[in-house]
Amino acid sequence: MSFGSFVGGLIYRFAGRYRNLVRRNLTIAYEATRTPEEIEILTEEHFRALGKNMLGSARTSLMENDEIEKLVSYEGVENFQRGIDAGKGVVGALTHTANWELYARINPLGEQVPFGTIYQGLRNPFINQHIERRRGALGTSLFERKAGFRGPSEFLRNGGALGVLMDQFPGHRGVWAPFFGRLAATTTLPALLSLRTGAPIMFVGMYPDGDEKWKIKFHEPVFPPADKSRKDEWTLEIAAELNRKLTETVEGNPGEWFWVHNRFKTSGRDMFPHWFKFPIALPESAQELHPHYLLVRSPNPLGDACMSIPAVRALKNGRPDAHVTILCRENLEPLWRQQPEVDDIITMPGRVKPSVAGKLIRERRPFYDAAVLFPNSTSSALEARAGGVPVLFGYAGHHRKRFLRRVTKEPPSDPPTHHLERYLHIVEDLGADVSDRENLLKLPPAPQPITAGQKQWKICLCPGAEFGEAKRWPLDRFAGAVAQLRERHPEDEIHISIVGSPAEAALGEQLNDAIAEPKENLAGKTSVGELVDYLKTCHIVVSNDTGTMHLAAALGIPTVAIFGSTEPVLTSPIGEIHRVIREKVDCSPCFKRECPIDFRCMTGISVDQVVGEIEALMKG
Repeated sequence: MSFGSFVGGLIYRFAGRYRNLVRRNLTIAYEATRTPEEIEILTEEHFRALGKNMLGSARTSLMENDEIEKLVSYEGVENFQRGIDAGKGVVGALTHTANWELYARINPLGEQVPFGTIYQGLRNPFINQHIERRRGALGTSLFERKAGFRGPSEFLRNGGALGVLMDQFPGHRGVWAPFFGRLAATTTLPALLSLRTGAPIMFVGMYPDGDEKWKIKFHEPVFPPADKSRKDEWTLEIAAELNRKLTETVEGNPGEWFWVHNRFKTSGRDMFPHWFKFPIALPESAQELHPHYLLVRSPNPLGDACMSIPAVRALKNGRPDAHVTILCRENLEPLWRQQPEVDDIITMPGRVKPSVAGKLIRERRPFYDAAVLFPNSTSSALEARAGGVPVLFGYAGHHRKRFLRRVTKEPPSDPPTHHLERYLHIVEDLGADVSDRENLLKLPPAPQPITAGQKQWKICLCPGAEFGEAKRWPLDRFAGAVAQLRERHPEDEIHISIVGSPAEAALGEQLNDAIAEPKENLAGKTSVGELVDYLKTCHIVVSNDTGTMHLAAALGIPTVAIFGSTEPVLTSPIGEIHRVIREKVDCSPCFKRECPIDFRCMTGISVDQVVGEIEALMKG
């Protein structure tokens, strides 16, 4: 075993952070073809190869050119010659594979071709100065990445061969192209230089070729298009092709590539192409892409979960490979099953310890790329961490900032905005596009469409509100509205149903006793799943500001929403088809559970008002 391999083995054992990063990258690349045990073996192999290559790079940086040539053999030199013969230089697309320091030292055609590299300066100024001094002394022209295009372009026009490392994160410029089937931000620098100068692009691969020796392969040159109108399309094609060749090169010797680099970034806004305005070089079918796994922690209250649906939709629409998994309490599973943007659901049996939730997450998948936390609780962050999710996003919440990769600042409270905007604000902060409100707030078609001349109606009442009595329109007025509606429409058959939580069963009984047949009292008798199924049989829902109101709206059922102590600007049902009734008084909204005075915000809402809004919905 070489000393470099021994050093790499030590790094594998003691550098847990980097070991986890490499294991994760390898899992993304090889999850479909290798077992976890095989990936772990490959992880150790990589660190041993990395130690060997790093020491080899340091040693070769001190060698003279004639010594270097004894360590290197070439394949495809005729391709390199063909590119040079075109007279416009060659852009070499290089990678961090094997002893990549050799790229700055190769010279397959002898002294007749000047070699240069574009490099990114190291943080350590002493090491950086040493590398610059050594490469420059051996005849390699160096161009700092931040210095711009002028120097590299002139070098190419003079017939030079310019190496560009193409497997790094490109910052704010680039495209998204598949790498190991996974969309990855990819540099367009080779294509831009080629288009600017006319120089062909050539992928250059490096492979181990025996003990302390390497083979360098020159692939066929690719020339820029003569038709300049194709430059954008061609840039995408080149990015995808270079990533394809890189994938093939790495698969030939998977331990030799620099897996310590976070190639599949999910650290924040770079998770979505919209933020950088990156175009996407898609394969023929997006189904060929490996999924980008997002875990979304749902709010616990039913109403809040409904209001977070547009944000989940924005996450799903944010990238074509997004796979969205919802983590929620088991009572909310029927709601999330209704959402086409949701690919998978992990349910928890009510309140559980974070370790239990973490186990459920790990049992579903070996890893998730990131988690978006809609609740503000610390426990939601601990759940995702226990599930092995490396990066978490959300509001600072209750003392959980240290668990989050990116903390979203609270949106302005003045002027007040709808609560759904709080969830959209999180995903917008991550780079998702939330500008298309019409699409994000779209409702499904009504389960029971209202038609002209309709004579049979099923109207559902939700008279409760677990928050407190201040949110409840009086029961006698619910009953009065039913009586008046039937009186105004004697030719219609109006079936009334009553729903509510188990805590509201008594309210349901009282209202049921005050209403004539046909009627049905389901208050306290349905789970959320059963309520979803039942609401789909209704034409109209009349509700206080409750979770049922939001659920009905999310299902596309026209809803009359009655507000008292709360604020419809913040929590009205989503969608333009719904009707909101609110008596604005000088003390509202107070957000109190019980009214300390005369309850005028609710008693000020008349039976005529509610019936009028029901009739407006009946007209379609």
